[in-house]
Amino acid sequence: MFNTDSLAWKWHIPELARQIYPWVSWLYQEYYGLAGAFLVIGLFFGLAELWAGRMRFVGLSHKERREYADRYKRDNKRPAPFSVLASLDSPGRMVRARRHVWNYAYWLTGAAGLALLGGLVVAVFIESWGETVLRPDLYANADYYLLQPANLFGIAWCAGGLAVGIVLARLLAFLLLDGHFAAADEAVNAKLNQESRRSSQRTGEMTDVRHLHFGEPVPVNALADFSSEQARQEQAVFLGKDEQGKPVLVPRDTWRKTNIQILGLPGSGKSVMATNALIRCVRDFGDAVVYFDPKGDAWAPHVFRAHCPDFTLLDLRPGKPAQLNLFRDLDQYALKNLLIAGLNLGETGDVADHYRISEQKAAKLIAEQFPQGANIQQVLAAAYALPEALKKDVKGLITRLENVADLSVLQTDSGIDVAGIINGGGCLYVIGSMDDEAVIRVQKMLFARCAQIIIARDEFREWPHVSVMLDEIKYLLSK
Repeated sequence: MFNTDSLAWKWHIPELARQIYPWVSWLYQEYYGLAGAFLVIGLFFGLAELWAGRMRFVGLSHKERREYADRYKRDNKRPAPFSVLASLDSPGRMVRARRHVWNYAYWLTGAAGLALLGGLVVAVFIESWGETVLRPDLYANADYYLLQPANLFGIAWCAGGLAVGIVLARLLAFLLLDGHFAAADEAVNAKLNQESRRSSQRTGEMTDVRHLHFGEPVPVNALADFSSEQARQEQAVFLGKDEQGKPVLVPRDTWRKTNIQILGLPGSGKSVMATNALIRCVRDFGDAVVYFDPKGDAWAPHVFRAHCPDFTLLDLRPGKPAQLNLFRDLDQYALKNLLIAGLNLGETGDVADHYRISEQKAAKLIAEQFPQGANIQQVLAAAYALPEALKKDVKGLITRLENVADLSVLQTDSGIDVAGIINGGGCLYVIGSMDDEAVIRVQKMLFARCAQIIIARDEFREWPHVSVMLDEIKYLLSK
């Protein structure tokens, strides 16, 4: 391939070898010198790579980073990019930039180490080749010091020294540098906490709601500032105004398809905002609204009555006039399901399921007697008439029915037409209780009845949208 007998070849190779020799001459020494030199190289590059590799994730938990990386690789079929891992704790720009700089240093260190080893191999090869041209009868330096047994195969000592240096670097990092890395993590975390307290609102930084500062309140009349015509034209529900006085709107499609949870401190205006939005749904779009209010808001019923053309108030508290028949116009299947849902007869997987199964059987026997609906007293009488063998296993069911039947609001055969309100549009405002067990059960049964009515709708007809507001929802779930 090469004409090694040409004058050009014989002149260039020796000349190149003379130029390279000063760069590789330090390799031509005894085996212990080679081992020591490569130990220093391994120690230097090992420490540099460990330092940069650790600092590029400063402030991040190693465990959380590995778990996220494994999850990302499993979900996306590829390793997680560094930019994603470096942003797990939503750092500020300075911290993120610092991590990226250390990441570049990490890869440059590895590349520099590989380049050094590769460059040494190429340089030694060229220099030794030049020596064979100059001194064809003698061993080249590289051959003698690196490959001959006279120097105990120096290249093996090079590899051994390099490996020992890398291992020693890891040991020193474990013994001496862990404290520094821990201090660096603490400093970064303190900086992130300080930025969250400042709440500078910069992209990617954390915020702490306890330290947010808002502008002056903007005057707003939630029921007058955005007309019904505007709402219907833009197909949006008006919630209020932002700091610039611009309307805060929820698209109608989003409102219809999304469950909405309103969170805030006591007295922050959660119920007021919900009341205004629901009134607009009834007034602007002809929706049906069922508002469960277990705490008895002093003003909300009056606001609904003033602004909703079809308003019905239902007060479930003891001593109130008869207004509601929960079992009106129910078939036997709906009645059975209502008893199971409202009286907590569903199986839960514990030992009490033995009694719940008997109670479900009793509810079925009761419901079968009323294919066209009933009232609470008829249902209670049917429970009293159960077979004696079954009654002794369903005493809890009968007791709960007795407690519910004591409520005066249920002592009627007709009362409020809940299905008519839900299917025809309007507002049903339900005042409940947070401590009366019987009232809480009726609240739960009424909620289940609303769900039955909505599910039973003919899907090929157009019905008013139904918004069910569950204020203090825990009192609907607690009994």
